[in-house]
Formats: sequence, C-alpha cells, structure tokens
Amino acid sequence: MPASRAELQTDARGRDVLVVAGDIDLANAHDLVTTATPLLSRQQEHALVLDLAGVTFLDSTGIGALLEIRTLALAEGRRTEVVAMSEAVERVLELAGLTDLFAPEEDPA
Repeated sequence: MPASRAELQTDARGRDVLVVAGDIDLANAHDLVTTATPLLSRQQEHALVLDLAGVTFLDSTGIGALLEIRTLALAEGRRTEVVAMSEAVERVLELAGLTDLFAPEEDPA
C-alpha cells in the first residue's frame, strides 16, 4: 500500500489482527479493502479485527474503505472491530458518527 503499511498479526485470543499504519486516503483506500478481503475467509468464528493505532491520516475515501470492509464482513456473518485507533482515526470516526459501528465486543466477565 503506498503511504501506508498493513501487517497481519495474531492477538492473545488467536484472532487475526490487521495492523495498519500510515495514511488511508484516495491513494490507497482500495488497497486496504483488497488486503482485508481474504481475511474474511479465515477464522469464521471471529470478528475481523483492525488495529488502526498507527494510522496518521484518514479521509472520506478511507472511511468508505472501512465501511466497505464492514459490509463485506457482515455479508459473511462477521463483525468488524477496531481494537485500537489513533487520535486522527478516532476524531474522524467520531465526527462521522461511526465509532459504534467498529466497537469491539465486550468480553464476558
């Protein structure tokens, strides 16, 4: 992805986590969707997890990419969770009223 990086990691719960860093904008938003899409066929019992803590910029095209990823996940019966986000991402999602769409499920106590 130009101007950004995406790396697949596994969290402590055994879930795939797509860790994204850099900008998500017109130049690479489609690349993020292309990178995330194959993950939807893996580990069907888990949500598709995104870590956006390293994202430095998110524009409307980036929001569109996140919504497209969410829509694709829902079509597969899966959720999309953002487990970490930078201030830049948090601000944009908050202003757009989308924060709750990507909220992680609460762990049962």
